Amino acid sequence: MTLRTFSRFQAVWCCLLLGLLAGPVPAQMGYDVPDGGAFRYGESRPLTTLDPITSNSMESLRLCELIYESLITQDVRGNFVPQLAETLMVSPNGLDVTVKLRKGRRWTSHFDKNLEYEFTAEDVAATVKAIKNPNSIKSPYLAANLKQIESCTVRDPFTVVFRLARPNVNPEALFTFKIIPGRALPPGEKIITKSCALATSSPVGTGCYTAVLTQDAEVRLKVNPRHLPRPAHISSVKMICELDPSMLKGKLQGGNIDAIIDVPVTDIRTYDDDFNFQVKAYNSMTFDYLALNHRHPLLKQKAFRQALTLATDREGIIRQQYLGNGAVISGPYPPASAWLNLDAEPWPYDPGAAREILDGLGLRDTNGDGLREYQGRPIVLKAKIPVGLDRENTASRTMNFIQANWRSVGLGLDIVPVEFRVLRNQLFNYHDFDVAFQSWNFDEANDVSSLFATDSYPNNYVSYSNYQVDAAIAAIKAARDHDQRVALSRNLHGILRDDCPYVFLWSLKKCAAISHKIKNVEIHPFRFFTFIDQWFIPYDLQTE
Repeated sequence: MTLRTFSRFQAVWCCLLLGLLAGPVPAQMGYDVPDGGAFRYGESRPLTTLDPITSNSMESLRLCELIYESLITQDVRGNFVPQLAETLMVSPNGLDVTVKLRKGRRWTSHFDKNLEYEFTAEDVAATVKAIKNPNSIKSPYLAANLKQIESCTVRDPFTVVFRLARPNVNPEALFTFKIIPGRALPPGEKIITKSCALATSSPVGTGCYTAVLTQDAEVRLKVNPRHLPRPAHISSVKMICELDPSMLKGKLQGGNIDAIIDVPVTDIRTYDDDFNFQVKAYNSMTFDYLALNHRHPLLKQKAFRQALTLATDREGIIRQQYLGNGAVISGPYPPASAWLNLDAEPWPYDPGAAREILDGLGLRDTNGDGLREYQGRPIVLKAKIPVGLDRENTASRTMNFIQANWRSVGLGLDIVPVEFRVLRNQLFNYHDFDVAFQSWNFDEANDVSSLFATDSYPNNYVSYSNYQVDAAIAAIKAARDHDQRVALSRNLHGILRDDCPYVFLWSLKKCAAISHKIKNVEIHPFRFFTFIDQWFIPYDLQTE
């Protein structure tokens, strides 16, 4: 068995060392760091749920990071470190993972004291069983990731044994999902529904904060005084939703909130020039892309997809639409990913090359109307974009740029706005689209297999199929060495770059604007609040 031991002593010294390597951090690890004060932040989208299993929005995931914990999390350097786990042992065949749990953790609830009890292995097993239950509601990404876990068995109150579907000698990334209290689930069959006790009304967690008020437009949390290894320094956190970005900006500048999580690119310079705020750029594990429906007779052709990519001026759009705050990508790995293949350079903007490819496919404009024809009809692709949560009309303006790009090479694009939730149903369930402007958000696992494997439903909603990609994904899953998996993933990146299953667009730089009164701020690129237990507010700047 391979043993990974994570003692509290080691964790403390690792954090101290990281602090020294990163530079001076005032009063690190609780030495003379003041407790107290309130932190208020703004979001531009309403809360959907506080259940970490069904949550599929970044607003909800950020709040869940405050309330719930995982077996394994990440440190500020991106290394996997324990949270609810203490030790992790992998069998020689890489199929069985034995996890010893930390003792002394308790579930905390402001709403139901009957759900305040000691965290045990039964909660881990109930969480896995509920996520894997086909009748449960869960995020598509979480469902795909948990497919790699075959079963979870309780050995004793503080030991669980996971059986993996494939060998994996470095399985830490599989255990970053949030653990929920087994007693909050319905008795009998473990199933997660929108009406279960985990939902917005009464979350129960082991994290550093406890929800005390939950509404769509406002969530209040108070520090969990029993959190281990110690409570967070800041006493309370409040999330305020303001759909109008200008109103959110006014609240921050007026001192009514202390932070905006995702600052519009047009406002970054404003906060950067104001000594009252610190602008924190964080490497987003997010990328934008044009989904291409491979059921379409043209979009299933590799050469046609390559022509679309060559015809899209991604650098120009980033400059004009996003003021240069982003990077063009060549595949599903954002620049912050360790799996990125640096040799897989993005396709250039080359409308001349795109025209040559289209000519070679026999797609020509025979009547002089500016549009090429396919089987006697002008080529006009139907592009769907989300509306309802896009207050700045970013998707609409972006697609207008692309519409002009593609028109210059003789291809039409009909832009169809669709309400966000309706569009998701059209894409994932009915495949009712030609092109769709979409984003993928990734956590630390960087497992993109669910997007491109032929048999991967629902994430492979574009109906993409490539035997080379399937073989590469199988090789990655079978690899037992971390370095080997990274090398194989970079090879997969190269294949996807050439095959263009999507038009890969860009990964935008995310920036948060935070009041200078909040000290020792470190941000996780995906979950944001992972390190909030180390944030603090000086006594003379505290408000309640």
